[in-house]
Amino acid sequence: MKKRIITLITLVLIGGTISAQELISAAGGQYATGTKSIDWSLGEVVIATFSEGDYVLTQGFHQSNVTVTAIDEIPGTGLHVTVYPNPASDYVTVRLADTPPEGTGYGLYDFSGQRLFGGDLSDHEKTLSFHTLDAGVYFLRIYKDRQAAGTFKIVKQ
Repeated sequence: MKKRIITLITLVLIGGTISAQELISAAGGQYATGTKSIDWSLGEVVIATFSEGDYVLTQGFHQSNVTVTAIDEIPGTGLHVTVYPNPASDYVTVRLADTPPEGTGYGLYDFSGQRLFGGDLSDHEKTLSFHTLDAGVYFLRIYKDRQAAGTFKIVKQ
């Protein structure tokens, strides 16, 4: 009898330490092709974000990817672009490592995809005013020869 109780307690303790992520949501799915994949869910019932100083913890199964400062070489274009600060308040600076080739430009879009403004990138650095924009998420698209070369997600506080 003692062996059965000890075995039962051991199994309960071992079983109690095994855990896995669990998602409680209304709907969701996953799709993958080649090197790209997307996972999504709707109606997560428990999510929360906590911050202290420079640390941010977001609870939830699917978490957004927040880029504080984007420094990217846009593949196949030879453009090395730095966009900062992000999150932004009054302005965003777009800096290119080299003199951009002719035909390099930008467009700023809101969350619905509406183009707000744009222009040419002919110098190493361009400062964009966000002063009149509402708080929210914006997308800065970089163009080379009128073709989209890369997109940066920018949060306006």
